[in-house]
Amino acid sequence: MLTTSPGDLSARQNFLSSAEAMASRFNSINGVMTDLRDATNLKVLDTVQKINDSAKQIAELNNKIVASSNNSALGAAPNELLDERDRLISELSEQVQLTRVDLDNGSVNLFLANGRAIVVKDKPFDVITQVDPADNENLLVGMNIVEAGVSNLVTFEPKSLGTGALSGFLQFRENELAQYQNTVGLMAANLSFTVNELQLRGVDLTNLQAGNLTVGGSPIFGFAGSSDYTDPVENLRALSKAVNANSNTGGAFVELNKADFSRLSAQDFEVRVVDVAGTPTPSYRVLGSGAAFTALAAPSAADIAAGYTGGYKIPDSSGNPLVTFDFNTGGGAFAIGDTFTIYPTRNAAKNILVDMKTPAGVATAVRNGQDTVLAGGGTKARDPATGDNDNSLLFAALQNSRTMFKTGNSAGVSIGDSFNQLVSRIGNKTRELEVATDSRSAILEQVRESRDAFSGVNMDEEAANLLKYQQAYQASGRVISLSKELFELVLNLFG
Repeated sequence: MLTTSPGDLSARQNFLSSAEAMASRFNSINGVMTDLRDATNLKVLDTVQKINDSAKQIAELNNKIVASSNNSALGAAPNELLDERDRLISELSEQVQLTRVDLDNGSVNLFLANGRAIVVKDKPFDVITQVDPADNENLLVGMNIVEAGVSNLVTFEPKSLGTGALSGFLQFRENELAQYQNTVGLMAANLSFTVNELQLRGVDLTNLQAGNLTVGGSPIFGFAGSSDYTDPVENLRALSKAVNANSNTGGAFVELNKADFSRLSAQDFEVRVVDVAGTPTPSYRVLGSGAAFTALAAPSAADIAAGYTGGYKIPDSSGNPLVTFDFNTGGGAFAIGDTFTIYPTRNAAKNILVDMKTPAGVATAVRNGQDTVLAGGGTKARDPATGDNDNSLLFAALQNSRTMFKTGNSAGVSIGDSFNQLVSRIGNKTRELEVATDSRSAILEQVRESRDAFSGVNMDEEAANLLKYQQAYQASGRVISLSKELFELVLNLFG
């Protein structure tokens, strides 16, 4: 082990091999979540197609039912058409929550839970999908609304659609899946940056042997897309994602500058430029929260001393002024109405990699100029040697160190506990959905039984009626037979 044999090259190689296995595992988990996101988007596409097909057929049936009712000499209802329409409405309501309005002429209007019409008499309104310009991994769902002669896509918030398959797919993608993927990415970012910081604090075997005791170690982890794995800013921009809205009229773009991964949560952020007394002023909120926007502040002198030198800072989720990350803008000025979406850790698990290939590069000793705080107080003077394992002990301590989800003055949790919490959250959510499914299935069955009792066919009653009519038929046949025999008898008497 590295802690007991810091000078052993095989122990160092095992350490690097474990790091590569961990990075590969992060890549694999992210791949599974990306596949799940793609599969969910396909489900959304399929569901929207079903909605549009059903709406079109219902509109056509509305037209036929009105025409059939108007052309009927006796005013009889076109029962087969009505039954077919009811069946389609029932199927459509499984895909999206509906409000039904029956009209006097026999047609029906259907509205989504958000009030948008999906069928009005004989006219259907298509639900459409579009790649999200703020996140090309997602599909937006909405309708084209013509206002002042201009057609605009009005996107639907998942919750506004009420119940149904479409709302379920969208809410899973926007809430659970996004949170899980961001949490895994946050773990990858937190661990990699912490290890790289310890590497910089330490001195590797090559420099130890050469007597270069003040030279820090090189980074172990990097991120695909970074132009310089030794530069934390380049690594941060490779593991995060910042997107400009297509509608932006200003030339500004966003680049993250520094992040405190111990205070970041598994959240994404929306930045919008608002008009404050005629001045374009950037403000922010958690993406998808629907909360009011809060004006962004520039880093204070204390923030700048801590390395937050960007133009704007995002505080931690508790409202504590401690910074979670800051960002710069480039390319031009803000314009009122500009919108930016920031995903602080979205690409971390996807892009993490091991940059170090040389076992001697692992910095197991703490270099000169980096005192170690002792448990009983005070510091330990540095005198690095080949057998020094102080820095490797700090590597080992990361398993239980509280380096994540610090908010306000809370101590946070360890990476191991964070992973356990994620697994537990997924398990609890799965169980919650199973219970909800069973409950809704029971309610659906009760509703169906109530409907059938009111308008359906009672099989026992119909069987009894069948026997009654069968016996009446047999009795009528016997009367006719007796009448025939009697008539023949009379003929014979007078024959």
